[in-house]
Amino acid sequence: MSSGNAGHDYIRKLNLYADAGVREYWIVDPAEERVLVYSLEQEHFSCISYTFQDKINVGIYDDFTIDFAELIADIPADE
Repeated sequence: MSSGNAGHDYIRKLNLYADAGVREYWIVDPAEERVLVYSLEQEHFSCISYTFQDKINVGIYDDFTIDFAELIADIPADE
């Protein structure tokens, strides 16, 4: 997520991606430890909110999951 202009990610990019036919759009918010996954279905996006403790299925690939708890465990505490 853009730290200086979140509206750009939540509104402008979402609409641009929908117009371009993007099937899935993720917004990762490190401050809130939240991941929003937008799925394009029949000309509109549906959205599911996850936490950094969740394993998230990547909808556009079969059998591909991202484990955010595992990812953040590998980041040094000072970053």
